Amino acid sequence: MGNKVVRMGYGFVSDVEIVENHKLSLQQNKNYKNDHPPIFYNVKSVSLKTGIGRNKIYSLLREFNYIDDNNFPFQEYIDEGYFKYYQILSKGIISISPKGISLITSL
Repeated sequence: MGNKVVRMGYGFVSDVEIVENHKLSLQQNKNYKNDHPPIFYNVKSVSLKTGIGRNKIYSLLREFNYIDDNNFPFQEYIDEGYFKYYQILSKGIISISPKGISLITSL
């Protein structure tokens, strides 16, 4: 069976490449504790954890300029560890870190 192919950034990669890139980033990044990557949650999970509706989360993030009109987080907030952004085929997906959840609850 073939590997699942997803689009991340500007290119297409297979799930094998994603795993290999993840392993490489774990080796290169000394900030990981016990070789575990930081936990990121999808918007639905954050909504359930905080009690704030999914649409309200997007609305707040747009209002305070953390994401643009297409729900894409600005690069500075990705770099600071609040969000990750993946694009699978034509659908963009935001993942939110615990740091990002704290940010959302403080808005």
